[in-house]
Amino acid sequence: MSKKTEQIGQNLTLVEWCDQMTEKGHELKIKWDGGGDSGWCEFLIDGDNVENEYTERLLNYMYDELDYGSWAGEFQASGSAIYNPEEKAFVGVDEYSEDETISWEVNAEIRIPKYIWFDNFHFSIDGHDEPTAQSDFFIKNGFRSPDHDKVIQDLNSKMNDVIDAAIEDFEQVHSFRSIWENENIPRSEFIPDGDDIVYEVTHLDMGTTHGSDREIYLSLKDINEPINSEE
Repeated sequence: MSKKTEQIGQNLTLVEWCDQMTEKGHELKIKWDGGGDSGWCEFLIDGDNVENEYTERLLNYMYDELDYGSWAGEFQASGSAIYNPEEKAFVGVDEYSEDETISWEVNAEIRIPKYIWFDNFHFSIDGHDEPTAQSDFFIKNGFRSPDHDKVIQDLNSKMNDVIDAAIEDFEQVHSFRSIWENENIPRSEFIPDGDDIVYEVTHLDMGTTHGSDREIYLSLKDINEPINSEE
């Protein structure tokens, strides 16, 4: 046991234990971080992790106060609370953020010359900082020509312009986190238009994050039972 966790008494209430520790000049802090099916709380004395009957009981109370259960869900939460001996409470802030996917309206088209043979067209976007379009033809029977590669190159360039414009519009309303799209389009879903066949892209899935802070106030005033500790 380090000096900062030295024995200061047994059979104390949580308030008595916390007060005696702070009277000795120690900082008592509870930290937490989690979301997406995992999370934790830890008790720190002067920055060092400490486990004993008192800290275990305090962490259990903090888990109840945070009320994140098994931390399951598309969210992230982190924060800390420091013991205030005057208020007999751990006081801090919980920083909460939640991910959301929005189907964002766009006006774009995938235009392919009729003479380019393919069975399916695969189109995908998966990215955060610099998302780019990826596409390709799937051909069950037949040959792939240099024209196929040229069409793919041109389509990717045009769709990257669409992505950039869509993100710019999206950021006028929401904070941008990611963009995701994955489509496997049969040739039969393309509409003839002159010398081309066309598939309309009307929506792209955009990810955003909504954040908020809430005050954490874990009062110990009404917790009066002593805890038998050998620490």
